[in-house]
Amino acid sequence: TYGDRFGEDNQVQRVIEMLRQNSHSKSAVATTWRMADLGGNAPPCVVLAHFAVSGKEEKEGSVCATAYIRSNDIFRAWPLNAFGLRTLQGRVARELGRKLGDLTIVSQSAHIYRENLEDARRLCDTHFTHTNCFFDDRGYYVVNLLSPSPSSPSPSPSPSPSPSENGDRKN
Repeated sequence: TYGDRFGEDNQVQRVIEMLRQNSHSKSAVATTWRMADLGGNAPPCVVLAHFAVSGKEEKEGSVCATAYIRSNDIFRAWPLNAFGLRTLQGRVARELGRKLGDLTIVSQSAHIYRENLEDARRLCDTHFTHTNCFFDDRGYYVVNLLSPSPSSPSPSPSPSPSPSENGDRKN
């Protein structure tokens, strides 16, 4: 599992110690990738998690995390992956005595499989009549699961991309 791989070589504990010694470290990264995965039949989808302490104030920064997912089944796997990554981020924050910050997930290939497309549409039509989704200034499609803070401007949403012919959503 990803938890087992993140735990190899005490990676998470080493990340915690690194941030404890230098809260501005840019090297607090844990990875699931092994060289044997290159060209293999079942490389991990969640590849790495990068942790950082945000804020200028040494004692008050929160622990933020950025994860890279190589191949992301948005309908079936994303919720579990996001929960697992948030739990891992919570462990790092708790052991550092800091607040939980943002979790950013970058998906190189986000997709919904054809057999799940109708279920995904039904779920969205029923529960997500309005979402805070938009293209940012860099051209990335952003799905914001939390409402923006009252002090920050709300970006104007762009229309969602439509599913491609092969049944995958391109967002």
